[in-house]
Amino acid sequence: MHRTPNKQFTEQCARLTLSGVACFLLVACGGGSGGSEAAASQSPPTVSLTASPSSVASGGTTMLTWTSSNAASCTATGGWTGSRAVNGSAQSAAITSTTTFTLNCDGPGGGAVARATVNVGASSSPSVQLTASPPGVAPGASTTLNWTTANVTNCTASGGWTGSRALSGSEATPALNADQTYQLSCSGSGGNALAMTTVTLRSAALSWTAPTENVDGSALTNLSGYKVYWGSSPRTYSSSANVSGAGATTFTTNLAPGTWYFAVTAVDSTGGESAKTNEVSKTVL
Repeated sequence: MHRTPNKQFTEQCARLTLSGVACFLLVACGGGSGGSEAAASQSPPTVSLTASPSSVASGGTTMLTWTSSNAASCTATGGWTGSRAVNGSAQSAAITSTTTFTLNCDGPGGGAVARATVNVGASSSPSVQLTASPPGVAPGASTTLNWTTANVTNCTASGGWTGSRALSGSEATPALNADQTYQLSCSGSGGNALAMTTVTLRSAALSWTAPTENVDGSALTNLSGYKVYWGSSPRTYSSSANVSGAGATTFTTNLAPGTWYFAVTAVDSTGGESAKTNEVSKTVL
């Protein structure tokens, strides 16, 4: 016997497909409660936690760094305690025995836990850890440098900062208008150690040379401007901007974190475009 599709089932499934629910979840359609749609939108949280260095001499400290997704709150236990932001870094207290640091994060989709263990040994080898939080900033913004050391007696900054530094600490940078690399060199009875970190500007500043000839070698007399293309995949550009004027050979745009690819075309007075230039890329954190 021929049967027609259930009308309520068909309409419910069409609605869920448009809202982004995968087709293989549609077996739950037709109940009318809508509960499966709400559950599908709640992704479980994830969390990662690292300790650097992971081995210290007795009384040393470590830098704890963590990131999470789909989490609303995080709580520290074990070698540290209390509420924590969903992303961040913190220096530990002095460690005198092997210690495990635990971070529990919760969100609408459930809970997640991460652990990092720091061992205490008798090694006298010097070590230094230097991080920037955040590692990428908008033009004119600043970041915070955090550093810890073990088995050293003095530290000297170079690169984007200079001068003597304490054996551990935090320091805000001045406003940044270009990518900047920071170095910290420390020494002790067991030798020397060096750490560095680069803070990237979340923008791209492009420049190019104005063309003077057409492709056939004749003089270019009707150049009116340029068009800049960029996107997150090579030779695939999701964004563009017009740059007016034959003498305008620079362009700056802000970027979200990721790797971005750029190319430029020349535009004549009739709106005709040249072929795209070679492609350049920039990664921002």
